[in-house]
Amino acid sequence: MFCVHQIGFDLVQTNLYRTSSMEISIRNATKEAIEEINGSKLECSCSGQSGAASSCRHCFMKQVSSQLQNAGFNSAICNTKWTNLHSLPSGNFN
Repeated sequence: MFCVHQIGFDLVQTNLYRTSSMEISIRNATKEAIEEINGSKLECSCSGQSGAASSCRHCFMKQVSSQLQNAGFNSAICNTKWTNLHSLPSGNFN
């Protein structure tokens, strides 16, 4: 029984950590975008404060998405909202 369980666990672990070259590329582009945003003095479009874009979640996500678009990725910020389902509570997420 232990052997079967261990094999199943190993398969799950393998699939969880498997990444494609596209995923690696997106992850690297996102990391570069975040580093660039954190090192800049971008203005927050919500408050108008200079250098606040990295601390404002909305502006930060907008800037990351914009950087990914400039790098050639199809990036967008999506809002999701649903009513209460049997196994999922209602929610509103980005």
